[in-house]
Amino acid sequence: MNPSISIPKLKARLMIYVIIALTPLVLLNLLSQTSARKSRLDAVRRSNMGMASSTAMAMQSFVDNSQDMFTAAAVGLATGRIPMEDANGYLAEMRNINPYILRLVVVDEHGIIIASDSQNLIGIDFSNRPWFKTIATEDKTSNVTDLFMLTPEGPKAVAIAVGAYEKGKLKLILSSAIRVQALERLVSDIGMGGGHTAILDSKGRLVAGGFPDLLERPGILNRSYVPGVREAVRGKSSHFENWRDPINGIVWLGAVVPVKNIGWVAVAMQPRQEAMEPVIAAQRRDFAVLLVFAAISLLLAWFFGEQITRPLVRLSENAAQVAAGDLSTRSPIRREDEIGQLATAFNDMAANLEAFSRVSYTATSTLDLQSLLDSIAAEVRRATRFDLCLIGLVDEERKHIRFQAASGARSDLWKDLRIAIGEKACGASVAEKRPIVSHYAAGGDLECREFTEPEHICSALAAPVISGDEAIGALCVYMRTHWDIPDQLVRLVTTMASFAAVGIQNAKLYERERHIAETLQRSFLPDIPDGIGKFEMGHLYKPSMLEAMVGGDFYDFFRIDEAHYGLVIGDVSGKGVSAAVSAVMGKHMLRAFAFEDSRPGIVLQRLNDALVTTIEFGSFITMVYGVLDLDTAEIVYASAGHDPPLLYRADKQSVESYPTGGRVAGVFADTSYETQSVTLQPNDLLLLFTDGITEARRNEEFFGRNGLENAVATYAGSSLPQTLLERMIEHVMDYTQGQIRDDIAMLAIRRKEADS
Repeated sequence: MNPSISIPKLKARLMIYVIIALTPLVLLNLLSQTSARKSRLDAVRRSNMGMASSTAMAMQSFVDNSQDMFTAAAVGLATGRIPMEDANGYLAEMRNINPYILRLVVVDEHGIIIASDSQNLIGIDFSNRPWFKTIATEDKTSNVTDLFMLTPEGPKAVAIAVGAYEKGKLKLILSSAIRVQALERLVSDIGMGGGHTAILDSKGRLVAGGFPDLLERPGILNRSYVPGVREAVRGKSSHFENWRDPINGIVWLGAVVPVKNIGWVAVAMQPRQEAMEPVIAAQRRDFAVLLVFAAISLLLAWFFGEQITRPLVRLSENAAQVAAGDLSTRSPIRREDEIGQLATAFNDMAANLEAFSRVSYTATSTLDLQSLLDSIAAEVRRATRFDLCLIGLVDEERKHIRFQAASGARSDLWKDLRIAIGEKACGASVAEKRPIVSHYAAGGDLECREFTEPEHICSALAAPVISGDEAIGALCVYMRTHWDIPDQLVRLVTTMASFAAVGIQNAKLYERERHIAETLQRSFLPDIPDGIGKFEMGHLYKPSMLEAMVGGDFYDFFRIDEAHYGLVIGDVSGKGVSAAVSAVMGKHMLRAFAFEDSRPGIVLQRLNDALVTTIEFGSFITMVYGVLDLDTAEIVYASAGHDPPLLYRADKQSVESYPTGGRVAGVFADTSYETQSVTLQPNDLLLLFTDGITEARRNEEFFGRNGLENAVATYAGSSLPQTLLERMIEHVMDYTQGQIRDDIAMLAIRRKEADS
């Protein structure tokens, strides 16, 4: 915490204690308000769902009753109980009895009107009406259509149509146009306290009921004004909360319920502000109570704050220093109360963090095993204040522990210790995988007396060094006086042993992998003759000077037949065993393909296809492969994404760069590679290299391709190829001040003078 904002004044301290005092009440108030809002919302949700369901049921009942009435009339007409010659009068009488019926027609199975309450409709073709198509073609016995108007300026209506059948075959359909006012009564009697209900057709248009100017807008369904309408048309009921009308900004709570079988929707909604008014009023009362309590808390904070705030501020400043990385910070507070205990605990924590940090850094600072063990022993002894620290590792047979590092020892007697696993404090900690405390004065079984007695050891603590599920060694600390080692220190040493395990295991794995990789790498750096025929050869491999794993640079020169030799240089992405294995595999696969068909483009194409399915995912190889003709001095070559070779022309005393292309090998299947050629004239020299030399750097400045070309131009004219490469690498090492970050491989071939 910054001291400038560390609450040095009483006003700021009072604010902290007001917040502390009010926090429980605020939480309770928030919980109460949340519960009240949830209860009210549940009640409104149930009310809206009830109103929407009631509206849907009323609409369904109306449709069912209407269909029953019209079905009876249709069946009567179809069976002859109502003579067809009386049908027009019968329909007119039905319309007169029910003022909500606008029109009644009867059509035959082809959609032609055969009876109507209006004589001028007889004979009109209604086969294109939606209700006719639904009943006649979809095997439905009835249908309720969406909202329509009989005439452009006429009243709004819906159609209810029913079919009459004879022996399972449609005989006629009776269709009615019903005023929407007939449905208003269904909606007007349903609702409560500010609620609104409405019925929408399948297109989202208002059929009956309504909200303040909301549902009168066109395209409610398509524009999704009311949430859930689209889903309800498909038969799914839903609630919606906190939906804001985009036109007038009113927030609504509501429910949407489908009207079964007809694809319509019943909607019930309430303005949120009106619905939640009881809860809002209660919240106002609670807020007034909270203000009163805040005033009381302010007075209490004023009274008690001075004695508590100042040391807490100091402690918080110390904590901020630790959080910023200053682990040496300690709190100066010395009190007998809880704050004093907190300061003591803080100091212990900071000391442990500092110790952990130093040991953790030491465990990851080097991959050299002996240097690592020496450093860890010194840091553990320093952090724990023990007189002596030893680190022992389990041997390969897992029978004994051999000490390999010490700090604080007065002699080299520890180097001869061999402790059987399960014996003494050290061996027991490894066998049991737990820390062991032992005391000489209490008859404890300390380490070998030929070591403990000359060192005057009285107390010992041995902690196992565990990697995974296996104990790989022990970290042992000793005191030359009797000491009841506290549990806190036992935990500290045990934790340090776990940090040490990470570093020890990493160092062992690194040494093992480096050995394997170096063995592999030696296998793909062949012995190349100094010359063959009229050509002189040179080759060089320079490993990275950093503490890194072995790279994947390689080169090769091999005989194809009496007149042709193959020359290769390549670089595998990545480091270590994986890269080395890929390099060996790529080198020998290329040789095999070259013996079958030595054409460079064909060889790289076949090699790429093979590598795609064999090397590790994410890896790839760049390379240049060429074929040297001993008779013509022509080199035909192809490249898989590798740096272009350099050609020194002796007659011009200049360096030329031959462009290359092609994708890297091992990534993309079915890749073709273009073949190019170059002919060496007397004293011309061709250099193939990996990018380790061009990417060598001094600070942030790269040696680069220009530096390489200048070096070739400087040394190529007067040196043998092997001497040239050695001088070039000396030049690079001088440039980088002895540090190269990546391996360097080079292969050079020069044609001798014509009379040589």
